[in-house]
Amino acid sequence: MATLYYYLSKAASANLYRQSLLVFVLLVTCNSGYGQLKFFNDGHRAVRVAIGYYDSFCRCWKTAGWYKIEPEETATVLNRIREGKTYYYHATIDGCNSNFSGEQPLIVDKQNAFEIAYADNAATKSKSNNYVIRDFHKISPESDQAFTLHLTQHNLVCNGKRDGEWELTYDRDWELTDDPRYIEFKRHINYENGSPKGWVRDYYKSGELQWEGKLIAADPDIVHGTATWYYKNGLKQQECRYNRGELLQPCEEWTEDGSNVHYSIKYTSPTICGTQKYVLNGGFRNTFGLGKSRILLPVKLPPNTIKWYYEFSAYQNEADLDRVANSFELAAELTRIVDASGVTGNILSMLSQPPGEAYCDVFVLDSWNAVDFENHDGYTYKRNPSRENFTSGVVEVSHCNSGTWYLGFRNPSASYPINIAVQVVAVVAEYEKID
Repeated sequence: MATLYYYLSKAASANLYRQSLLVFVLLVTCNSGYGQLKFFNDGHRAVRVAIGYYDSFCRCWKTAGWYKIEPEETATVLNRIREGKTYYYHATIDGCNSNFSGEQPLIVDKQNAFEIAYADNAATKSKSNNYVIRDFHKISPESDQAFTLHLTQHNLVCNGKRDGEWELTYDRDWELTDDPRYIEFKRHINYENGSPKGWVRDYYKSGELQWEGKLIAADPDIVHGTATWYYKNGLKQQECRYNRGELLQPCEEWTEDGSNVHYSIKYTSPTICGTQKYVLNGGFRNTFGLGKSRILLPVKLPPNTIKWYYEFSAYQNEADLDRVANSFELAAELTRIVDASGVTGNILSMLSQPPGEAYCDVFVLDSWNAVDFENHDGYTYKRNPSRENFTSGVVEVSHCNSGTWYLGFRNPSASYPINIAVQVVAVVAEYEKID
């Protein structure tokens, strides 16, 4: 800097402009040893970044933010970083519960743009009601060059629903697990507002493709379109076509060397739940612990279920219900129809409809919503096979044909109890290899 001072002190006014340019060049040269700290957002939602760094002027730790970075954009948050120095960052994701956080607590402003000195001092938090403590990740640049950190968004939960890219891991029985000792398969799936979007691909733990297809629902899976299974050697093992979970035709199958496998198919109608009877009290009595106004019936479906049916009737009088329930014929009728014509034609129109007189709500629920239903929390249900103010009938369920589902029964009356009866029967495909 001595040379710089000499030129400035001796400059005449006519040469001031030329000497000012020299000052600029020298300052840039002095700063050439510093790099920039940048963040790249490679997710599909905007992120807001806060940084933490040691300020040598105040001799204290500072935080600053929020730097909003749109998807696929890069933002510079610090213009001077040095090798061997420590920096920190915390980032939130717009509309999501998830964030990028670490183990270093520092103070930020939860709402407004900010620059906070002494951000590591608990006393600083009391200076504003907007100040909160957030956990920051540590960054240690390995050189003085520009340093870009990629913010990758995976396994997000936004507004209580899965969103964006997810990787799920399963054991050999296809049960979710995060224990590395038991992981056998990995799934790559994209979600939008809680529902699967686009292609879903499963992989063996060694990395080879195991399955690919499209889902309109997950946990349990409802496949739509063509789904393909693969051997580890990359050859196809099986290929099936579905319409919203319903198998459209027998699957095509191959041996591990690529030869076709041929099957014959026949349909059976096993009873999943024999006739069950329940008493549902009115909502007012339930409030005071005088019995339940709602109840769940699990429906555990066998493999290769094509569709299933439930027969239902409700009465206020128990004797009337017993009379009707004892004459339920769903299992016998389905067996007769399936044996005669398979699954072609409108099966529902060939089934007898039982009588009834009391009103009851019947909901088809997955496992997550079944818990919420039982706990009187907010829940959603499958609309097509569900019924409200239902007195009696037989209902076909064709889009929820794998895993375990639940029938949720609710008495809509606040005052009087009702008696209900239900029976569940499935239509299942059985395959036999043809030599």
